[in-house]
This record gives sequence, C-alpha cells and structure tokens, in this order.
Amino acid sequence: MASRRLLVASLATLRAARGFLPHASRRRHVALRAEDYIESTTNALVKRFKRCHRKKHRDAENVVLVEGRAFVAEVLARGDDVEAVLVADDVSLDAALLARAKRFARAPDFVLKAASTTESPQGCVALVARPSLAFPAAPDFLLALDGVQDPGNVGALIRTAAAAGVDGVVLVGACADAFNPKTIRGSAGAALRVPLAAEDSWAAAAPRLAELNVVVADAGAGAVDHLAVESWAATCLVVGAEAGLTDDLLGALGALRATRVRIDVDSSVESLNAAVAGSYLLLDARRRRRD
Repeated sequence: MASRRLLVASLATLRAARGFLPHASRRRHVALRAEDYIESTTNALVKRFKRCHRKKHRDAENVVLVEGRAFVAEVLARGDDVEAVLVADDVSLDAALLARAKRFARAPDFVLKAASTTESPQGCVALVARPSLAFPAAPDFLLALDGVQDPGNVGALIRTAAAAGVDGVVLVGACADAFNPKTIRGSAGAALRVPLAAEDSWAAAAPRLAELNVVVADAGAGAVDHLAVESWAATCLVVGAEAGLTDDLLGALGALRATRVRIDVDSSVESLNAAVAGSYLLLDARRRRRD
C-alpha cells in the first residue's frame, strides 16, 4: 500500500512538472500566472479573442492578435504589452516569459481554435497592445504600398522591408489592415517592429515623401529598367497591387516627381506578383545603397 501511494505521488509530481494539472490545481498555480483553465468557447476571454478577429474591435481595443508559439514568445521576450495569452494543454512556454503577460490561461485545442483565426494556431494566441512606433520625421528609405489589398502580400512586403532596413512603411488607399492576423503572420511579426503609417490618399501621403526620390514599380509601358536608376539614396519605393497602379497614384505621379521602373523578366512570364516584385526591388535597393 505504501509503495502504491508513493507511485501515485510520483505520477502526480511528474504530471504537475509537465503542466498536466487538474483544474483545481491550475487555478491555484499563481506562480505561473495560470489563473484560469478555460473549457468553453463561451468564456468571456475567448469571446474577446473572437471579437478581435474583426478590425473594428481590434481598433476599438487598440490591440493586435498574435498567433503561434514562436510569435507569442517573441512579443513576450521583447517586453511588449501583452494583455492575455491563451495556451494549449500540450504546449510549453517559459514560465518567466508567461509571467510578463497580464493574464495567462490554458485551454484544450478546440478552445484555441475558436480563439484563433486559423485552423492551426500552433497552440498559442495572444492579445497584444498595438505598438506605437514613432514614424521617422526625416526618413531616408521608405516603402509605400498603393492599394495592396491582400493581407498576405502586405505582410510579406513588410517582412522584406524590415530585412532591407527601411525606416518605415506607408500604406496608401485601400490597403489591407497592417494588423490583420494574416498580415502579422505573413510579416513574421515584422509588422509589430517597423514604423507604419496609413494615409487615405496620395495627396495626404505626399508630405511624408517630400524629400525623397519616389520610385514606382510598374510593369506597364513607359517604365524604365530598374537598373537605370542611378541612385537609391533617399528613396521611397512604391509597390502597387497586381491589378495595377490606382488611379489616385497615376494622377499623383507628376506631383511626386516619380520614376516608374520595371523588372526585366523572361517573355514567358507576364508579370511578377506584388510581393515578389516588391521584395526583389527592396533587396536590390538595399544592396545598391550599400555599394
């Protein structure tokens, strides 16, 4: 009997070390800040996550939804203001990192899926206060997006912009929300680290570009080869959607003193998509700015 009690105690110790605590124990585990074990999709915190799937609620609460263990660990490690973290039973995160969140709860997979915008949330979602990064007053290298509506493309371009060392990204017109969860994923979290600005029109955006050479990616007739651009110093690269440049931008090209450039591709390919073309030009600009 004594050996059986010892075995049960050992198993309980092992389960606790691995995080598999019974619900009552979870609520008492204040040191790890696991105040809750959530078993229902109607829980108030889960409902808050679900509300924040929509832009208007994210804007109202001034938060972003971050999904995936690696991204959540990154924002915690960076010291971002993390309002809540929801973690699956079988996912391990450093206790010291989790202690930085204002609230931490565990939940089964089906609850995580309800809280997330993706079918595979990788066991972790968080609500993070929207970063307030000051947009530079005198930038030397910017990316501007002209009506790019696909959040995956916007995210990929922000990610490459960060890799290219831009000072900021300006989203003009009907661009996808920079803090859409799909944009955040596509940017690999860069959308939380790069200064962003949104403008309704190119007339409104123009003062940010006043001291910069404006180079517009354009596959249309009349564009020059991008290699003909002599200098990429003090430059804003503009990338539009695959459907072409917006009428608003076309009408502003003269006022912006813009140079339209194309990428030379094989004749078997009609064009490159916005993320590929923009990424190529950003990284080529980085190389040429450093030469």
